[in-house]
Amino acid sequence: HGRRRGGGPPPPPPPPSGAGPEKEDLGTLPADIEVKVIKGDHAGRNGKITQMRAGGERYAVVLTGGDSVVIEELARHEIEAVTPGKKDSIIIINGDLMNSTGTLIGVDGTDGIVKMDTTNDIKIVELRSCAKLVRS
Repeated sequence: HGRRRGGGPPPPPPPPSGAGPEKEDLGTLPADIEVKVIKGDHAGRNGKITQMRAGGERYAVVLTGGDSVVIEELARHEIEAVTPGKKDSIIIINGDLMNSTGTLIGVDGTDGIVKMDTTNDIKIVELRSCAKLVRS
């Protein structure tokens, strides 16, 4: 009783939905956004992307918050976009509105309420799809 036909190990569980290769999951980041370093020598510091290199694999980042301002070239997996706060300028980094800019006028759970720059429309966008834009 209780034995499956065919013997052998049970089938592996299906991967969680939305899981894919790490590269694809991270996506590329635009210049002029605030990022946080999450791995490596500069972990914990914030900075601003000044340039994308190697097709989005590496980024030139101006790091702030230390004794000095440092420009480092960091790999994509070493940085993450800083979640914007209310009244921040933002750029949308994935989805249908990718590369659109606006102002975060409110937060509702995991969604951001964004007033779009070009149309002044109000859009509801997942906060994780928004990055804090640092205008020079």
